[in-house]
Amino acid sequence: MNEYRLNDIHQSFLQTAFLFAVNHGATLSCLGLANSRLGNTVGSYSSSTMYFFYTGFALLGAPLAVKEFGSRKALTLGMTMSSLYVASFWAVVDFCYSKDDNTENINDDDGFATLYSDEQNSNCSEVIATMGGVLGGIGSAILWTSQGAYFSQSCTQYARELHNDQIPVEKVTGRLGGEWAFVFLFIEVWMRLLSSLLVHLFESGRRKNEASDESTNESDNMEWKGVFVVYTLLAVGAVFFMNWVEVYTDNNDPAENSLNIRYDGISLASDDYSIQATQQLNESHRGEELHTTESSLLVHESAVPCSRCNKTCQLNRASSKSFLRKAVAAIDLLIHDPKMKWLSFVNITFGLCTSFTMSVVNGEVIRVALNDENSSYVGMFTAV
Repeated sequence: MNEYRLNDIHQSFLQTAFLFAVNHGATLSCLGLANSRLGNTVGSYSSSTMYFFYTGFALLGAPLAVKEFGSRKALTLGMTMSSLYVASFWAVVDFCYSKDDNTENINDDDGFATLYSDEQNSNCSEVIATMGGVLGGIGSAILWTSQGAYFSQSCTQYARELHNDQIPVEKVTGRLGGEWAFVFLFIEVWMRLLSSLLVHLFESGRRKNEASDESTNESDNMEWKGVFVVYTLLAVGAVFFMNWVEVYTDNNDPAENSLNIRYDGISLASDDYSIQATQQLNESHRGEELHTTESSLLVHESAVPCSRCNKTCQLNRASSKSFLRKAVAAIDLLIHDPKMKWLSFVNITFGLCTSFTMSVVNGEVIRVALNDENSSYVGMFTAV
């Protein structure tokens, strides 16, 4: 057992968990503030677009991205796109708010403080918010898919370095999973609280300037611009430090896992999976099932012509991973895995509760119940 190697793997794992939590915590914090700060219309455009592309790309593209780029690079890509989603809130505040100092905030039809004074600024907000939602949805789909792959590879590498058969991989997974969950939830809570802390800090500074009779044209929007700038810098900083996270070899790389076996003197090459062959195959074993690490490969008699000739042929597994099959791997799992139909209810319930919290609780209940027009308490309540 190499203690130094174990420590390196563990440190890289915790670093990834921390950076992932900071980046995704910024995304979730902005998502929770969408309706309360952007208004019902613009906030709904941003959030609904994000969830639509999140779901669609998770089913149709994220597995392919992880397969092609590897877990670490895909994780960095997802975090980068999520950072652009966070930056879209900064862009809305900076470019789409009214710059007229004489313009006062008025309430729109939904009761929200208007973030713009004319139709042109409204269109600006909707376009930037929607574009941010598209990037955030695709980024989040890649982010969570690659996070699972990287977590699995980290646990495998850590268990391998232990060289101890008495410690199964499941136990290592449980330990590292607990550490990941603690880091992620702890950072997420503080990232959500950060908006409330920053708003109160900026408000205190503005009040001090007003008390000292210093001229100031700062508005609530300027305070929130500072909040979203901080979130953007944190998200981008997490992406930058991902360059120092260890890269693991993709366990599903065909070049890594191809294995030649012998079938009656003929070389058979598996494409993507390691085939666990325990005995020499001959003509009597045609049609038998060879068990693989992830699926089974059925050797048909027609797949091996000229079994008595000293020729070399390549056997492609029956479910060969074409470009399209990689892209829709999640849909294939959803349709054919019997556990998915039961687990889907958990995700559906979570999605409905989250949407209700963001649109109704954060956008209306907190504002009315606490007379919180500046959304000062939204971050605090979403953290709880």
